[in-house]
Amino acid sequence: MEFVFRETLASLHRSPLLTGLSISMISLALYILGLFALTVHNFYLVLEEMEERVQVVAYIRDAATPEDIANLRQILISAPEVAEVTLVTKAEALQKATRELPEFKDIFSNLGDNPLPASLEIQLRPDSRTPERSQSVVISISSHPMVEGVESGQEWVETFFALSRIAGAASLLFGVAFSVASSLIIASVVRIGVLARRQEIEIMQLVGAKDRFILYPFLAEGALTGLTGGILGIFLTYVTARLMTQYVFTVTWIPASWILIGMISTLTLGIITSGVSVQRHLKEICP
Repeated sequence: MEFVFRETLASLHRSPLLTGLSISMISLALYILGLFALTVHNFYLVLEEMEERVQVVAYIRDAATPEDIANLRQILISAPEVAEVTLVTKAEALQKATRELPEFKDIFSNLGDNPLPASLEIQLRPDSRTPERSQSVVISISSHPMVEGVESGQEWVETFFALSRIAGAASLLFGVAFSVASSLIIASVVRIGVLARRQEIEIMQLVGAKDRFILYPFLAEGALTGLTGGILGIFLTYVTARLMTQYVFTVTWIPASWILIGMISTLTLGIITSGVSVQRHLKEICP
């Protein structure tokens, strides 16, 4: 173990330019992957916020009595798709319209009678915020005699779920692509290191050193290079996120679990690609 550690440090000291290039290439790959992860994470936060707004609104007839509204509300609450039902009275509807449409404030204030109907805002459960389940709620309450109309924004809900599917597919595709790119970068860096130390490896094999004895320092070097490049890539991603928050718009930092996965991935990729590259190229250099 002491030999591996000493040889790894010696190798890094002998070729600082190559080591710096290796770390830079790996950090660049992880930086690009980090920016993509940052974009995906914030996009999903926006989608989650949009998903929470998925609701069904049932407009109540003016002839409905408080008992009718209470009975209708109880029916809705008992439905398996419904999480919460909020009553918006005619007066509250007018106040909301005046607040959200200030350009029509004068018109609303001069109205003799309030033309806006009372309504029940129906919040769906998280697992029921789908086009099919929301449409099921619409159908179940549309036939109620006290319901004048129902609004669910069905087209908007379908668009939302289409965006969710596209985002999921893009995340998987780009994640795999950047992982493969990182592996190729590390493999290329290790190959350069093997070629740069060709004479040293030949001498070690001539004096009877086993391939395993030669391999271990490269594995440690690949692990250290991958880990250092990963830390630098995450740092650059963090700096970029902070600058965007300060000068462009607010960006939410990625979860700690994603960072841990990134660090473990660069460490693992460094070890695996180093082992594969050295094993493959040792025979080419020293047949």
